[in-house]
Amino acid sequence: MVKLLSLLLCIAALCLSPALSVDVPASIDVTPTASSIFTLTNSECDTTTLDSFLKECVVLHNALLKAYANYKTDKMYRSMFAVYLGITFDESASPIVVSSTSKWTTVENRLANVATFLSGGGLVGARTSDKPNLFCTDSFAVVPKYGWNDLALDGNGKEMIISYDEDGDPETGYTVADVYPHIKAMGDNITPYWVSLLKGYTFATGAYEKLCDKEKRQGLTSRADAYPNTEAGSPEGLTYASFNRHMLLCPNSFKNEAGKGPHSQPTVAGLVTNANYPSKGDARPMDRFGTLSCTLYHELFHIVDSAGTDSDNGLYDAIKIMLAGTKQDDRLVNAPEPYVLLALAAYMYQNPPSGATAMWYWPIGGWQKLAS
Repeated sequence: MVKLLSLLLCIAALCLSPALSVDVPASIDVTPTASSIFTLTNSECDTTTLDSFLKECVVLHNALLKAYANYKTDKMYRSMFAVYLGITFDESASPIVVSSTSKWTTVENRLANVATFLSGGGLVGARTSDKPNLFCTDSFAVVPKYGWNDLALDGNGKEMIISYDEDGDPETGYTVADVYPHIKAMGDNITPYWVSLLKGYTFATGAYEKLCDKEKRQGLTSRADAYPNTEAGSPEGLTYASFNRHMLLCPNSFKNEAGKGPHSQPTVAGLVTNANYPSKGDARPMDRFGTLSCTLYHELFHIVDSAGTDSDNGLYDAIKIMLAGTKQDDRLVNAPEPYVLLALAAYMYQNPPSGATAMWYWPIGGWQKLAS
């Protein structure tokens, strides 16, 4: 299973802040270009491909917004929210109401934040007014020579020196681990990377020299710590970089063989042709209908997070996600892939080919019709 990784980097107070409900728009009425919402560097990204991916992200998100707008009147949509996100409803109420109110608020925030970003409204809670960086190769991030024990670099790219010897040479200094101890403490499998363009660090799991070296990694949204440790004293004259979240799309995200794994179908429109649309009993799971653009769509749910609560939680596989939904697993609403699968399911339900019956997937029995 492809693991679309996002490392949660935040302090406890930020992570525990409750989400505030927002207005969820009915639809996204503009189609952004990659350069209009991201900062692209070194001409490494194929903007034509990215623009086509973003167009499909809008299509998928509008399908999800339509499901949200009509859940009270369409049982199918309630079933989708239940099985993909673990949401429960009071079916006896008139009109029908959501029982999982706290989780529903999280869902509403995530839907609204993605819509805002795709509409050109930027990142909610951004540290700067700059557009987030989007990289299409991993050359922007370099592992320090001595890893966590390397001298940390400040917001100007200079070594954080504490003291000098009598000859004026550096004697002691702050290491990367000194500056980011709570990130280091999150696990032995976390690697720091220096990003010279941003004059700061990014972090990812796995001891890899390059971020895209990890087998099957397609995308990564990382977020350097907004609050470097003050235990080291934050001595006068030392600065720390502050920058927005940034995204990496690895080469694998652009070239998957159709149907051989998640996020591998060529186009969203191709899913609802007579040749590809599932019929009753088709055993292909929902994740086999994911498109190449779904990697970008997945990462959008990471990059727009304003409360620091986004985490994949190992939830990538369609069947695993749907079974977690039947148990009302609280982790689902904070993981991006359940939203991706729900958007795909909603789109395919809303757009059956001419003469075909609208279908949806269930692990037991495969694709089937569910009456509204």
